[in-house]
Amino acid sequence: MATKILELNVDFKEQSKAGDTGSFSLQPLERGYGTTLGNAMRRVLLTSIPGAAITHVKIDGVQHEFSTLSGVKEDVADIIMNLKKVRFRLMDNEPDKITLSLKGKKVFTAQDIQDASDQYE
Repeated sequence: MATKILELNVDFKEQSKAGDTGSFSLQPLERGYGTTLGNAMRRVLLTSIPGAAITHVKIDGVQHEFSTLSGVKEDVADIIMNLKKVRFRLMDNEPDKITLSLKGKKVFTAQDIQDASDQYE
């Protein structure tokens, strides 16, 4: 079996003046190698992005995400989907636990989360 050695042409172009975006091309590649390299690069880049997100939700009286709450217009699945849409700006690099207590008639918004902690904006 003969070993094939490819001479790769690498081209890089910076696309922004701030230096935070760019593109590069690597060619020629054997069939399927582009997908393999692209997936590996995507995973590395995504793990390098700093950020914060809601990872756990506990609601008293709720056993599973398909439950309903009396007096609440949305079911638990809708509440969780809406919480997934909340975006944070991380002020500190440490994990934080936020506990909210809501009683009575109230419209719950992401502002209530910000008011409960000074770690997020």
